[in-house]
Amino acid sequence: MHHAFQIFFSAYKSKVSLKPFQRLAGSRGRAPRGVWGNAPTSGGGGLAGYHPAVQLVYFIGVLTGTMCLQHPVILITAFAGGLSAALCAGRRKALRLFLLGIVPSAVFVGLLNPLVNHAGMTILAYWPDGNPLTLESLIYGAVAGTLFAGIWLWCLYLRYTVSTDGILYLFGRVSPKVSLLLSMILRFLPQFAVQLRQVRTAQHGLGRDMNQGNVRQRGRNTLRILSSVIGLSLENAVQTADALKSRGYGVTRRTAFSLYRFERRDGQLLAVIILCCAVIWTAFFMERLDFYYFPAITPLSWEPLDGIIYAACILLYGLPVLLWGKEVCTWRILRSRN
Repeated sequence: MHHAFQIFFSAYKSKVSLKPFQRLAGSRGRAPRGVWGNAPTSGGGGLAGYHPAVQLVYFIGVLTGTMCLQHPVILITAFAGGLSAALCAGRRKALRLFLLGIVPSAVFVGLLNPLVNHAGMTILAYWPDGNPLTLESLIYGAVAGTLFAGIWLWCLYLRYTVSTDGILYLFGRVSPKVSLLLSMILRFLPQFAVQLRQVRTAQHGLGRDMNQGNVRQRGRNTLRILSSVIGLSLENAVQTADALKSRGYGVTRRTAFSLYRFERRDGQLLAVIILCCAVIWTAFFMERLDFYYFPAITPLSWEPLDGIIYAACILLYGLPVLLWGKEVCTWRILRSRN
């Protein structure tokens, strides 16, 4: 970091063009601090630059609405919004996980329902055991798969958005040990994947990768690689514990420090989130979002009041994409001025 600062300072003093450095920063997707806000961000874009309390309220509202409400409009909106937000934040990694993990799992969940659920009035065919295959069970299977995929996508976007600092800020005062343990667990999974990749690369150079040799050698290589990665993880855990102990963690009452400030835009976004959630849950308690799949599918209602409810759903689940688009436009305008 010190050498990078010296290079930047010397380039500035000698009037050397800084465009290569600007292109490097732009290729990594780093926006200036004024775009993302004053608090440190996790690189997820959209909600990542807002106060952790706003992020917490938003994800609670989104996940509870997705899990508790089975209205088709809400499910489709939740799926589309979660997919768009995850792709904007994770790009290729999110797309790869969606195609290779989420889609097959959702299809499996959707196809499993007609095998075990035979309710419904519209009989399409009969299984070899005599149980009916109904249209309602197929549609409900698609609904279950969409629900499963939507929850997975929003959890994926949560991982891209909420940082370790945000978790410690939210729960550090209430329960420091739980917040520290949760942040370490969330950090352990990606760190384990990075260490596994490094060990596999080293073993591949020695001809001892998981896919090298016969079946017996592959088994030994796999056990050797997993043993090395687990050993590295345990060593890192011991080093973390020693570092905390040497810094006096747990000796006296823990103090808290944070760079997060609740600004006006945080309050504005929080008001929009609360308003959308209030509209949706008021409609739920007024039975405007009641939808049944058995024994027959309930027809959708398209009254003017339903239009307001659907608009609130679209706004709530589309907030990350709208915020991300706004930040991209701001970032490009700032770069064009320079």
